[in-house]
Parts: sequence; structure tokens; C-alpha cells
Amino acid sequence: MLKWDKEPSGTWARHSFATNLKHLGVEELYISESMGHSQGNNVTSGYQDMYPLETRFKYNSKLLNVHEEGDNIDIDRMSPEQMKALLKKMLGQTK
Repeated sequence: MLKWDKEPSGTWARHSFATNLKHLGVEELYISESMGHSQGNNVTSGYQDMYPLETRFKYNSKLLNVHEEGDNIDIDRMSPEQMKALLKKMLGQTK
């Protein structure tokens, strides 16, 4: 399907999922819960979703680069300053 020379392992996929969400600024607690990690000795918490469906869609859509309507960026119309700011944002640089 992906036409890659090598198929990614489950471990690689889980690490990529967690790493990419973290780099996108998603809360660590959400990442942990979405991967099924336990939340201490509280068995009940394993059966409860801490995050509403809308929040889960919002966080997971970051991995797919899904944008809200009107959030499209027209690079051809950006000023050099806007391009620089966008590049810094993409690279995770705040200054």
C-alpha cells in the first residue's frame, strides 16, 4: 500500500505516533492514554476516556495535517516575514 521497501513494525508505528504527537504539542497524558498505557493502580480509569471525542479528533487530525476550513495557506501570497515565521513554526522554533 505504501510502496516502501521495508514494512514498518508495530513498535516503529507506536513510537512514531507518540513522537509526532509530542512534537505537535499534544499533551503527554493524552498520548499515554491513547496508546493504552496504564494510569497507575486505578483499574477503573482504564475503562474511562479522559478526553472527549472532539478532542481526540482534534489531536489525531494533527498527524494527518487536517486543517480547519479557512486555514489554508497560500504560500505564493506570503511575505518573506510570513514565510520565515511559518518555517520556524514547522521546525518547532519559537524565537
